[in-house]
Amino acid sequence: DFKLAERSETDYSLPEQYAQQLPNFGVLSTLPTATTESDSISFFEADSDKLDNKAATWTPGNTIAMSGMAWKQRSFHLEQIANGMPILENNLSDYGELSSIINNTLLYMQQLAKASKVVNGPKANAETGIVGILEHDIQKFTMGTGDSIADAAYKMTTDVFLKTGFYPTTLAMHPYVAEAVNLEKDKNGRYINMMVNGKLWALNVVPDLNLAGTKQVSKPNDTPTYGMLAYWPNAATFYTKMGEKIEFGLVNDQFLRNEKTVRINGKYGLKVTFPKAFSYLADTGVTGR
Repeated sequence: DFKLAERSETDYSLPEQYAQQLPNFGVLSTLPTATTESDSISFFEADSDKLDNKAATWTPGNTIAMSGMAWKQRSFHLEQIANGMPILENNLSDYGELSSIINNTLLYMQQLAKASKVVNGPKANAETGIVGILEHDIQKFTMGTGDSIADAAYKMTTDVFLKTGFYPTTLAMHPYVAEAVNLEKDKNGRYINMMVNGKLWALNVVPDLNLAGTKQVSKPNDTPTYGMLAYWPNAATFYTKMGEKIEFGLVNDQFLRNEKTVRINGKYGLKVTFPKAFSYLADTGVTGR
């Protein structure tokens, strides 16, 4: 017995039956996940512009060439996301109903909030929470004259590969963009069917409601824009601190109404290690319906 400090491991994964029932939450659902016990984490972010690879054949009597520093130190902070809703006192004694409220409503809304933060978390959150992928120094793509959405998707994957050496495997689209690709027809009115089994150019297509913005065309009527993101999922990691915490309590006159409030809290963070492994097209030209 060397009296070494013991380390305990806690499983923060959701129950399998719940995880299988979750819908797809776009970019969030495709990222690798990790857990942490810290509120902020320092890491090294790849700097593609400073990569100076000196790897080469070495022969005896010569010194080994040194590669240039291709990383810069960064940090990200965890952000607390919380929500609550009233429930009837009777629900507390009915495990099935209580489980349904927590899984199908509270955790679902929590996932929606996380999915929004992962894509569009403001840059002002740099010292306090999640900075969305679109706010990092990612590649920006603009469609050329005559480009279709499929053309743009292929070119975006090429840009990522040339810049980072990683080949993208995923294409996130606003649902209107995916709909436009699926319903595209040739001059004879026949469906082209470019997207097969949820893939375009062998890329997994995931719908994401958060890839929408506004284009300043004329005030006060702005025209909405719908975007697309080509990326390598392992370029970023989504962190959770100790899972979600569920608590119950009384608010105002709930005691007299046989009600209680259920509250959920969670801390989350986003690490983007390879920002250039993301290529973003803000305006695909799709106008919705």
